[in-house]
Amino acid sequence: MTHPVGSNGATTRHDVVIVGGGIMGCTTALHLARGGMSVAVLEKGGLCMQASGVNAGTLSIQIKRAALIPYAMRGWEQWRDAPDWLGDVGFGQRGGVTLAFTAEEAAMLEERMQGRIAQGAPIEMVGANRARELEPGLSDKVVSASFCPLDGYSNSSVTGHAYRLALREAGAELREYTEVTGIERVANGYRVATAGGPVEGTRLVLAGGAWLGDLLERDFGLHLPVNRRINQVTVTERMPMVVNRIVGVATGLLTLK
Repeated sequence: MTHPVGSNGATTRHDVVIVGGGIMGCTTALHLARGGMSVAVLEKGGLCMQASGVNAGTLSIQIKRAALIPYAMRGWEQWRDAPDWLGDVGFGQRGGVTLAFTAEEAAMLEERMQGRIAQGAPIEMVGANRARELEPGLSDKVVSASFCPLDGYSNSSVTGHAYRLALREAGAELREYTEVTGIERVANGYRVATAGGPVEGTRLVLAGGAWLGDLLERDFGLHLPVNRRINQVTVTERMPMVVNRIVGVATGLLTLK
């Protein structure tokens, strides 16, 4: 049973406390709340305002590792068939090409994509002429390419708003802009300290993303090596369409959409 927070910062009690309000934390919270459990979500910023909401929105099967292809295919289906509560997430399926500009890049691309094809990805290896048919603006320096008709994109910036509405409707308690300052084991679960008062839960879900390693080290003495790799995203002014599809390169350093 959930007890509201009083002005004196009284402890609230839940079946589950989730630390982290990105896609992983919000999705977990939504399913648990809809299943009848009392859930609290603690997020030091706004929902989905870090990696879950400021990424490039690329929904490309080609860029996934071979072992993850079955999961990527299922995830793609979920984005395509987004439920009504998620609203318009800007899903677009235009297909994508990944380009090789040297013989070495072509060999690397072939090897990489064959592994993904073996896992069920609908990827086709094509020559330079076919690549230019798919994307007429390509230069004559392209040697070969891979093509996946499923590749597309979505608008990641709207996910936080969609989850906020859905979680409130499901009865979850949301504490945005609430930083967790400590976690400790108690007799019947966990106590999570925040500036707004402690929150207790029988179960604890840690969905801190890039900050998970720091949290585990601080509160549990566990070392989990987490590497942060930050991509740069450039958004242009609105202009006439330059490319028709998702365009990537074999070296994996650039995508254009």
